[in-house]
Amino acid sequence: MTTKQAVRKKSVGFTIIEVILVLAIAGLIFLVVFLAIRSAQIAARDNQRKSAAMDLLNAAVQWHTNKPGATITTDAKLQTLITEKYFKRQDPSTGNDYALVFYDDWVHHDAIPPPAPGEMAYVEAHICDTNPGDNIYIMHHPNYIYYVRMFAILVTLENGTVYCVDSE
Repeated sequence: MTTKQAVRKKSVGFTIIEVILVLAIAGLIFLVVFLAIRSAQIAARDNQRKSAAMDLLNAAVQWHTNKPGATITTDAKLQTLITEKYFKRQDPSTGNDYALVFYDDWVHHDAIPPPAPGEMAYVEAHICDTNPGDNIYIMHHPNYIYYVRMFAILVTLENGTVYCVDSE
């Protein structure tokens, strides 16, 4: 075997360092894609929660419109939004129906807790705080005594923040 043939035989194929380098780059690309997909999935579930909150708001407005003079003042009346088929949505994380929770201002006195995962809260006589701070996401409607149909819907997003939408 001549020297020229020996050189050719050695240069065929990849070295172990080249293979490791290619695998490391592929691993980094996979990691970046995996993290991007995860954050996109979280954003999609949060958008579904926001959409469900708007659906509950619209269902409550429709309920009020169909029942002139009636108000949602108890947990049982809030459940009629489901039983009378005004609202039917599932939490995107669990696939279970949302639990609707009624918060009465006279009972909670502004200490309204954020809804648990899988819950949506209906809060009477409140509107969303447009400038939230210190986890205050809801406030009294200035004329809440006169506006019994003024309410806010709360849902907790995946990152723990509370999304609020109101009927005003």
